Amino acid sequence: MRVVCVSCKSILNAPKSAIGRVVACPHCKESFRLSLSECLPDQPVGGQGTKPSQQTHTKGARRLRLTFLGIGLGFGFASAILIAIVFFRYNRPMREQISGEHAGGVGPSLVVRSSNNEGESPRGEIGASALVEKVDKSICKVETYPSQGTGFMVAPNLAATNAHVINLWSELHCYFPGSYDPDIARLVWVNAESDIALLEVHGEKRLPLGEWRSEQPKRGEKIYVIGYPGTSALTTTSSVTTGIVSNSSVINGIVYYQTDAAINPGNSGGPAFDKDGLPIGIVSLKETDKENIGYLLPMNYVDSEIRRFRDSTAQEVESRLATFARDEDKKALTLALLMVTAGLAEIESAWANAIRSNASVSDAVTDVANKNAKIVGDLANRIRQMNKTIPYYQKMMTDTEAAAMTSTLTITLEACQFLLAPSGNYKRFEEYWPARLAELTRAIAQIDSGQSNRSK
Repeated sequence: MRVVCVSCKSILNAPKSAIGRVVACPHCKESFRLSLSECLPDQPVGGQGTKPSQQTHTKGARRLRLTFLGIGLGFGFASAILIAIVFFRYNRPMREQISGEHAGGVGPSLVVRSSNNEGESPRGEIGASALVEKVDKSICKVETYPSQGTGFMVAPNLAATNAHVINLWSELHCYFPGSYDPDIARLVWVNAESDIALLEVHGEKRLPLGEWRSEQPKRGEKIYVIGYPGTSALTTTSSVTTGIVSNSSVINGIVYYQTDAAINPGNSGGPAFDKDGLPIGIVSLKETDKENIGYLLPMNYVDSEIRRFRDSTAQEVESRLATFARDEDKKALTLALLMVTAGLAEIESAWANAIRSNASVSDAVTDVANKNAKIVGDLANRIRQMNKTIPYYQKMMTDTEAAAMTSTLTITLEACQFLLAPSGNYKRFEEYWPARLAELTRAIAQIDSGQSNRSK
């Protein structure tokens, strides 16, 4: 057993039978009667003994080394956890860079989150004000003359909105809450069938919505819709409305969530959230002849387009944008034909009525021109701007289609100029414009025919 010398405090080895006897310390040569108070717990020690002060110093050093080792291990473990969280939360596979050239990913994207097996939410319910405070900075007003919609960030510098919001012939501006200075954006991916467009947003780095809900909400479940309804250019704050999921509907092969939340022009492309603050869909459609019936495109469609964009080649991106531009111009030309035909018919009617009643023909057609000036002016601007969109798909056209496109633009602009300032005699009008309209109709038909032949 180990004992302590009462004089020099050295630690010595002694047999248990020495208790109660007089013993001599080999270090200080002092003799003393050994009692239990001088005995230490059993532990092997060196033959020469160690002083308590030396043992205390050794234990302190060992304890200090263990403390530093524990701190180091704890810091390393915490760092590993942090790195893992950042990696899995923000390094979802997407295109690393948004550009006209193919690259490999756009960085952080939406993260899927689902409820538990019982269908209950993993979070507590969030109120409207708390939700707006949380997500508002990731939601923007999308302006593209003459349209307006809503968009939301799905990755750094990448926003999602509806394809029908986009006008290729106009600049894209994204206004974020409280700012009158827009971020410039450009279209980088589009799917007209699912009505989804992805925009590259230039400007201050905006935080994306980090998570979205994967499973279908239940009927009767509460939702919030955040967006920029209305057309006022002065609007810099979003609006929030509430409602429920009424049903689900399949429209043109695509599943939509039906909702009774208030949806108006300008909400298109904006996100809808569940009661826990997770995005469940994107506002896409509304019944125009019925009250409180709107439709949300589920978020998994958005995620699918993000992944397609990530995996696409530069040629695929170019082809998709070209097809969208061509189809949009085709719709605009078809609408132009209808508008020009209607406008000329109205001019013709006013002209004929003025002649029959011996009224001023000039005054009659000028009244019609003034009434339609805004519509015709917008149409003329749209046709002129096609010079910006035609290069997108010029490679896709044959020489016949290119000639038909040129003829269409020329005749339509000519008609617009006439509708804005009708003049000349009625006989010339009656003889000239029917032939020009027939030519315009044939040109548009040639464009349609060329597209149909390529799609077969």
